[in-house]
Amino acid sequence: MNNFLKIQIEKISYFLLLSLIILFPLNQQFHIRPFPNIEGVIIDYLILKVSLPEILLIIFTFFNISNIVNLFKFVINLNFKDILLISFLIILVILNIFRSNYLYLAAYENLIILLIVLNALTLKNYNKVDLNFLLGMSLKFWMCSLIILGSFQVYFQESVLDNYYYFGEFTYSSNNYHIKQDGFILDKLIPAYGIFSHSNIYGGFFLISLMLLHLIKKQNAFFVFLGILGVFLSGSMNILIGLVMFLIFFYLKINFKFLFIYPLFLILVLNYLSLSFANYSSDLSIYRRLYMVNLSNNKFLENPTEFVFGFGYFNYFREVSENLYTYEIIRFFQPPHNVFYFYIWNYGFLFLISFIVFAYRLLKDSNSNFQLVIIILISVSMLDHFLFTNHQLKMLLFLILPYSIKRVVSIKMN
Repeated sequence: MNNFLKIQIEKISYFLLLSLIILFPLNQQFHIRPFPNIEGVIIDYLILKVSLPEILLIIFTFFNISNIVNLFKFVINLNFKDILLISFLIILVILNIFRSNYLYLAAYENLIILLIVLNALTLKNYNKVDLNFLLGMSLKFWMCSLIILGSFQVYFQESVLDNYYYFGEFTYSSNNYHIKQDGFILDKLIPAYGIFSHSNIYGGFFLISLMLLHLIKKQNAFFVFLGILGVFLSGSMNILIGLVMFLIFFYLKINFKFLFIYPLFLILVLNYLSLSFANYSSDLSIYRRLYMVNLSNNKFLENPTEFVFGFGYFNYFREVSENLYTYEIIRFFQPPHNVFYFYIWNYGFLFLISFIVFAYRLLKDSNSNFQLVIIILISVSMLDHFLFTNHQLKMLLFLILPYSIKRVVSIKMN
């Protein structure tokens, strides 16, 4: 009977995993009420949203629990410094969850990140199915489908399927000024949204999908073209630069180590230009980013303890609410568009430094192509936050992880 139960659990686990690989881009979410607000203003990022892929992930975790438990054998084999570093990161996360004014949101979103990491590290155990093949097919299907949908959206300048409940596409038209692109690629036009909540997420999907196809060696000229087209349709110059850098360094086999200079250059330029952010009001995309860097720096100086240990998960909105209300004349109720600032606000500067050290120790001996992917993702995240706030792209990162680190949990950190 025990053997029969074990077989059934394994079958269900495979079914859930395959469902996740096939359905991860779905946008449908359940919004949990009551909606939190700041002085009566409801901010989208503070609403607890549960997506279908996240529900699948939670159920998959239940059936995958034995594999997750086995991961702790890997942790036990780490040296004391590594265990101490991991423990310190966990303590800072827990501290900022409980300090959050949005406890349920903080607990849920951090739980999902934890489940993504733990489950991803066990996927090497699912060797009865060619996950590379299935993932490649899934990515190609969604890339083709979303290129068609995105092309129609740009051509007609409005939503096409016009139904969020069944297709996950938001309803909008050219009358909605706030979704028009004020950028270099698409100026005064609505970019492609696909079934995502923002055009940058659409572009990020094609960037990550194309890089992942290269990691699992399922790319070809046609899908490289689709990836480039998808990024163009998103209208994001930031994502386009990231994609071009990846293709150049991947195909020309250039040593990419000095690419670290690019995100460092971006953070220095952002801080320098933020001192005179008002001079860039003619370009709202640049102006918004510089404004948030300037605002964040001022808050960090005013609150040194919180800067070091974190303000509490998404307490950022309350901390800067007065400034955001003033700034709302050009629509900006969003987290900082920079991964460093995002981590400092939510978990603190100590967490950021410790995480960088941990990631370096873990990934320094990993596959070089994956290291290139990580640098590109960091570079893109210097000017945007969607990799850390969008559930669909977090699910895509869940699929990247097992194809990245050599043998995943067998890596030894010295």
